[in-house]
Amino acid sequence: MSELTCNELSGFLANHRPEDLPAVWLVHGEEYLRRRAVDALLSAFLPASERITAYDPLDGDRVGEALEKVNTYSLLGGGKVVGLLDSRIFHGRESDEDLLEKAGELALAGETRKAARSLAALMGIRNMGWEDLGENPAASLEWKKDAPWLPDLIAWCRENGIKPASPSAGADLLAAAVEKGFPAGHRLLLTTGLADRRKRLYTVFRDMGAVVDCTMPRGQGKADREARNAVLRQRAGEMLGPEGKRMHPRAWHCLMEMCGDEPGVLMENLKKLMDVAAGRPEITEDDILRTLERTRKDPIFELTGAVSGRQTGPALFYLRSLLDDGSHPLQILAALTGVVRRLIMVRSFMDGPGAAKWNPRMSYSAFRSEVLPAMKSAEEEIRSVIERRLSLEDLPPDDPAGAEFSVMATASPDGKPAGRGRKSAGKARKPARKKKPVSDLCLAGSSGSPYPLYLLLKNAEFFTAERLVWLQSRITSADHYLKTGGRQPVVVLEQLVMEICSREIFREAV
Repeated sequence: MSELTCNELSGFLANHRPEDLPAVWLVHGEEYLRRRAVDALLSAFLPASERITAYDPLDGDRVGEALEKVNTYSLLGGGKVVGLLDSRIFHGRESDEDLLEKAGELALAGETRKAARSLAALMGIRNMGWEDLGENPAASLEWKKDAPWLPDLIAWCRENGIKPASPSAGADLLAAAVEKGFPAGHRLLLTTGLADRRKRLYTVFRDMGAVVDCTMPRGQGKADREARNAVLRQRAGEMLGPEGKRMHPRAWHCLMEMCGDEPGVLMENLKKLMDVAAGRPEITEDDILRTLERTRKDPIFELTGAVSGRQTGPALFYLRSLLDDGSHPLQILAALTGVVRRLIMVRSFMDGPGAAKWNPRMSYSAFRSEVLPAMKSAEEEIRSVIERRLSLEDLPPDDPAGAEFSVMATASPDGKPAGRGRKSAGKARKPARKKKPVSDLCLAGSSGSPYPLYLLLKNAEFFTAERLVWLQSRITSADHYLKTGGRQPVVVLEQLVMEICSREIFREAV
């Protein structure tokens, strides 16, 4: 019947009488937005006085029990709503790593029962029993991260009789029941964090009832950020409006900087601010700074953007924020390495084939029409060289070009073939699997917007080729210190950030 976004739900409910609303609803996406959508639906279906007796929320995996309840007439008569909450019925093999990640988060947060459900669902998807895990359960589950919580959680599941069961086992049963229909006035709500539109169950809910999409775009492009902001602003307006409160755009921006864009966290902090500004109509930036602590988790691109633009203060701030949030020092070093590598690529273009075309004062439109095609052409030449080299690697030794490459590849420093090359000279080499050219630094040919590349060229004006080569050596030193434990990671990374952002070339302290 209907597919709605969470922003469209209130208007849809206002335009329909309760008796005309669909009997089955699928609500999927962000947890906080799902809860708000369910509250809105229950308010439309049932008077507040009847919610205790006429609403029956169940664990999302109890499909059989839910169908039994929704098909059973109430002794008191009237309508009935059955909720299958936080269901994993859409989960499959492609989402099992997310289940294990979620189980770990819940176990560490002390929510053992919910963690056990996630772990049991994962085991069911993989058709495994507890006895299949062995002495090293993390290895049995092909989990490469540390999981000190896993043995205790498995023991808890065994002690409490939790059995592995695939959460999607009841999908066909539920789809058939929805197609058959329920008694008049009886409704079923299914909520889930993940809903696969390709599955039959999703199609059945959409065609026989209504689907409410509470997902939020997670990309960092302008369109995704604006979509997230629109959802959050609407939710904030729904909270502030009835209380006669408002918030200045600068205060809203400050709130987002302090809390991030997680709906639940943002709205909880908004409630605190409404209490702080109880006697005033407007929540100010000062209220936010005095009341809240910064809990936002900064994405790593905030650090790389500040470093690329040589903004030392913001770069050090984001570095500390990432370390405080638990980011691994080597992960941060890899991001900084990527910044320098990209700067080297664009600097080589600016000093070579792009010298006559690039101008730091040129507009974005001029960059797209004049510089971008030249960059793509230069990168195609690099790609062809890489492909040529890889094709020579795959040639058999009896081919003249392949033999020439084999001699070059196995030559010792004095120009003579190395021992390994002489031993294998008479053997027929198996044809190697076709390799794909390395293209992670072919920036102009990416499918995204070229605007970040335009900004990267502007930032590369701050760096000379000599300085970038020196920074590569500093990255090598930082990698050595982080892996050998010679210095504190925070000191190593702070020094590297300052070296990238500075105009000076430092001598390493002995």
